Amino acid sequence: MSARTSRLLTPDTAALVTGMAYGDDSALSAGAKEALRTAGLTHLTAVSGSNVALVFLLGVQSLRWTRCPRAVTLAVGGVVVGGYAALVGPEPSVLRATSMGLLSGTAMVLGRGRTASATLWFSIIALLCADASMAGNVGFILSVLATAGILLQGPSAQRILSVVLPEIVADVVAMTIVATLWCTPVLLWVSGFWSGYSVAANVAVAPVVPVATVCAIVGMLATPLPLVADAATMCAGWGAGWIESVAEVVARWPGARIPALGGLAPVAIATLLSTVSALIIVRLDPARSHSMETIRAADSPQMCDRSVRFAPPFLSSGDASATSPKQS
Repeated sequence: MSARTSRLLTPDTAALVTGMAYGDDSALSAGAKEALRTAGLTHLTAVSGSNVALVFLLGVQSLRWTRCPRAVTLAVGGVVVGGYAALVGPEPSVLRATSMGLLSGTAMVLGRGRTASATLWFSIIALLCADASMAGNVGFILSVLATAGILLQGPSAQRILSVVLPEIVADVVAMTIVATLWCTPVLLWVSGFWSGYSVAANVAVAPVVPVATVCAIVGMLATPLPLVADAATMCAGWGAGWIESVAEVVARWPGARIPALGGLAPVAIATLLSTVSALIIVRLDPARSHSMETIRAADSPQMCDRSVRFAPPFLSSGDASATSPKQS
């Protein structure tokens, strides 16, 4: 695939395509790497839980129009992810990303935060039992945070965005926003600077990332069919070119990279800002508004009056008189 991308695309775009396909970004220039880092887009060149979740969601959404049972669409998504993981290679980081991505994608489809959260904790314990050294690995910590954010707030963010965006776009953008919010404190601690436009940059590339990723994978798989492979690689190159342009533009904006002060104060501030943003998502969730309206309706005088008039049949008039105060 490297030979094909080098033949059809510019050097940095070609390196970005291979990075999105199977995590090899070694050919990226120093300037491109720095621009991606400043814009908060370096995760796109690694096999991360977010990428796996995108592959899962695309597999699920590809069958949504057929009105297949949900179990079938989830199974197809799982098969697509399994094929992707086998293609990239069964390395520890890939297995970690696969487990986290499957959890995130399933939570986005089902919207069942509690069950998925319990599964997340089980997966964390299992991964740490298999390799305890991952506890201090930044990649593992970021995967856990991104997955937890998607599980707990992905469905809420998706419901908010689906009011103005198509469902598949709302899924991707919501996942990007909550994962970025939850990972910001750790990213600040690791990088030592504020990425002022990280959320905006990730949202700008979110609609393009799934298409570019899938086309890159198709270009890698379709090697026996040169015309198909070339077309898919060109399509992936178009998406990668957009990502590269966003990173370069954002990196030049004022305040794109603000050095953080020493100590834990910047991390605490970032945690506070992320928490406030998370609370805003909860407040704006349409499902929450609907639940509050239902509770208010249940507490209204009309509902209380109905509950009295439609008393249980076992409460006879004699029983009611027996419980009332005696009249003199």
